[in-house]
Amino acid sequence: MRLAFDSRYPQSHPLRKLAEIIAKYDCKQAQQACFFSAIPPPYNFLANGETSGYSPLPQINCPLDIAHWRFAGRAINCCLDRGFNDDPAKPSALGLSILFDPLVDAVLAANTGILSGRPRNPAENTLIVLTDYGAAYDPDINLVGFSGTDWGEDETCKVLCPPLPGGRISPKQVSKTLVNLWDCLCGSPAWRTYQPVPGVPGPIEDAIWKHNIIIWNFIPFLRGSGNSMNNEALPSGKCLQWVQMCLKWLGDLIGFVRPTQIVWCTQFPVRVLALAQLGVTCSPQKAGPPARVTTTFGAKSIPVHLLHHPCSWKGPSSTHWKYFKSVI
Repeated sequence: MRLAFDSRYPQSHPLRKLAEIIAKYDCKQAQQACFFSAIPPPYNFLANGETSGYSPLPQINCPLDIAHWRFAGRAINCCLDRGFNDDPAKPSALGLSILFDPLVDAVLAANTGILSGRPRNPAENTLIVLTDYGAAYDPDINLVGFSGTDWGEDETCKVLCPPLPGGRISPKQVSKTLVNLWDCLCGSPAWRTYQPVPGVPGPIEDAIWKHNIIIWNFIPFLRGSGNSMNNEALPSGKCLQWVQMCLKWLGDLIGFVRPTQIVWCTQFPVRVLALAQLGVTCSPQKAGPPARVTTTFGAKSIPVHLLHHPCSWKGPSSTHWKYFKSVI
């Protein structure tokens, strides 16, 4: 899959350039933008701007392994330990993922037909915005302790075709977020017991293709904690530069994929801060109902649907589940 991505998204492609910008984001910029106000600070290990000569990191015992892999031959300090460049003259665009992160990459692969042999350019997409990929030390992320061949490729493949010990998914294989998204997109839970057939797109891949879905994680880093839903490990809301930077990256993505609508499903603190920067007033109530607003990215006005984070959806009878089904 990595080679297919490298062919589809070479060094000159806008999405590869965006991944390179994120991967090279340096420590001074991150500190000034208050990304380090998160407790603990995030890790910039995901986005990969490299194509030629890429050599995966097969075993990961701790984040320091990744830091040494990203910055080979350099003395590791706090900034490099977190994956943020400390020397603008020697930036590293190396990242663990194929392009952005395993979830974003898996959905992009399904939408564009990289895997199925149905190549197309994404158009008239629904863009789903989530918070971030998760926490580096969260065991469900499968990062620390990984001993496979290529973490980015392995995890991307698992998104579209989860392993089925015992013949069906389990919480350790698929997060509640993805269970709810895939149940909604696929129209039934049949994907939970699907046994893959070589060369045949599975139900998750088919649903992403059919509904023309793109997913983006608003903060393109790993949360620094061991809990992927820990709000304390998000940057502080008292400083908004990090929000503006993430909106800039989101705007760059939107400029290429050109979505016809956005489904905003970030955690509540991020939703309030980001939409305020876009001039959108949303419900101050964390448990508020779904809402539709309009905002502008570049010169284009785009409808935005505001929903709770999918991990909190309560099944097919819940309001946010039904609303999501109605707009996709």
